[in-house]
Amino acid sequence: MQRARDNDYDDTQPPQKKQKTVTLTKTLHYTNANLFNNKLYSDFSIVFKSGIKLYAHKTIICQQSEFFRACFSSGMIETENNIVEIDAEEDEELFTILIKALYTEELTFTKDMNISALVQLAEKYMFSSWLGQLVNYLEHNITERNIFDCMNLNLEKYDGIKQAIQRHVNNSSEKILNQKLYLKWEAEQFEKMLQMMISKENVAIGLDCVHNWIEQDEESRAAYSYTLTKLVREAGKQPP
Repeated sequence: MQRARDNDYDDTQPPQKKQKTVTLTKTLHYTNANLFNNKLYSDFSIVFKSGIKLYAHKTIICQQSEFFRACFSSGMIETENNIVEIDAEEDEELFTILIKALYTEELTFTKDMNISALVQLAEKYMFSSWLGQLVNYLEHNITERNIFDCMNLNLEKYDGIKQAIQRHVNNSSEKILNQKLYLKWEAEQFEKMLQMMISKENVAIGLDCVHNWIEQDEESRAAYSYTLTKLVREAGKQPP
């Protein structure tokens, strides 16, 4: 029988022990966080109407926003110069909070902030990863402080928020109406509030709300008196 040569495979030898490997990892968001509003490696700028500029990075923002992806793929004149101008009506502080969240993967806000406005910004600029989380937050955190702002959302689209508002209204309508935050509202918004909040138990408060709202700017609001009063009475199932 022919002997195996030294360089031939010999299945009579025990298999070599597999070497253990060590993998070191680093959380990516710490690296990205250092790039927020950092000119280093920035390849475009976000410019507000006030002239304030944020240094930005396509590789971070475009992968998280269909809006920004479209800006750079559509050949917009602004993006040819690597500038994206933000609409004048946008809240610069809230927009900056959302942009920062794309870098840090953490969205930090105070309870006094208009969270529904963050939802609207996230929807408009297609920050889809944060939109879902903001909506979920509001579905579980409707308060007297934010309920009026939330009524400005498209509640047909955000049914979970709509249901959360209705639950809160059922429990706290008198307290909410007595805050009188509605006095500065436009007619359409005020009418929406009445439709959601008036019931048989609080018709008298609803009528007071109408009176107070009209009195706030009688010259321009007096024409709504009949329509709103009728709305309240019908909501309370009383004859107009």
